[in-house]
Amino acid sequence: KINWRGAAPASGPRGHSPCIARDPAAGQACCFLLLGLTVFANPEDCVTFGKGENAKKYLRTDDRVERVRRAHLNDLENIIPFLGIGLLYSLSGPDPSTAILHFRLFVGARIYHTIAYLTPLPQPNRALSFFVGYGVTLSMAYRLLKSKLYL
Repeated sequence: KINWRGAAPASGPRGHSPCIARDPAAGQACCFLLLGLTVFANPEDCVTFGKGENAKKYLRTDDRVERVRRAHLNDLENIIPFLGIGLLYSLSGPDPSTAILHFRLFVGARIYHTIAYLTPLPQPNRALSFFVGYGVTLSMAYRLLKSKLYL
């Protein structure tokens, strides 16, 4: 099907690109934050900054680094299942406008979830954005099963 611009709709792997591009960036942000704060979780990483007892002062955890790390892990836990289900959903031949709506809702929910996690915003924000993204994934899975198994 052709959209209003005369091109194929941005469903399938192209529709996931904001999440895919943002996920490695979160890992890099965690890395730069670790180096900028000279905070390390592993003793072998501290060797560059000192030896023996001097190196131990860099071996600690930092709340900001842990927050970025948890946000990144949360993204991995949610984006990978979405990519698998989204790919199968895209291959099942869904209505393009419905597929685009699913992809946009998920990407928006994940971006908002990351902002709510890193800022940090009060708790209902993060939970609601999680459930929107999870609901989108469940909706695509249901539509996929409905179209292929004739539920």
